[in-house]
Amino acid sequence: MITRVRPGNVQTVEPVAQFDEAQRRFITLPIDLGPETEFVVLSLFGTGWRQVDSARDVMVKIGGVECPVEYVGNQPTIEGLDQINVRLPR
Repeated sequence: MITRVRPGNVQTVEPVAQFDEAQRRFITLPIDLGPETEFVVLSLFGTGWRQVDSARDVMVKIGGVECPVEYVGNQPTIEGLDQINVRLPR
């Protein structure tokens, strides 16, 4: 999922994939970065990341471009799940 952050810290959550009944699988959705006044944060979910001491110790590259990691640690609502938040660069 992504979180779109608009001026005034107005946040909306948007999916990055949807289930296609015809293909019987999930397909990715394009991510619109929006205007310069907004930014988009991609949330990744997995396990074992809570062992990281700091977001500075994590590197995420998308298409060869390094993306700033804003958070790494426990996912706050699901026990045992970890989360990394990455700001998507323009």
